[in-house]
Amino acid sequence: MHQDPFCRLTLRTLKDQPLTDLALLLFCFNPASVFFTTAYTESLYTAFSFLGLWLLPGKHWGAVSAFLAASATRSNGAL
Repeated sequence: MHQDPFCRLTLRTLKDQPLTDLALLLFCFNPASVFFTTAYTESLYTAFSFLGLWLLPGKHWGAVSAFLAASATRSNGAL
């Protein structure tokens, strides 16, 4: 069982271990991953977005708050 929050979220959504592993690899080795290693708002936006997706099934207001924070972090977050 993966301890990474992204893997747990993907496994909860897809309910398939091989697809979860593939999603993790695609997320780690995508061309835009350079933005996750620098002081840039992309990391904070991604963290808020994943938090919103994690809270969406049970805590709707928490998910709304996380998505609002993500939208406030990036100018294209509302899209």
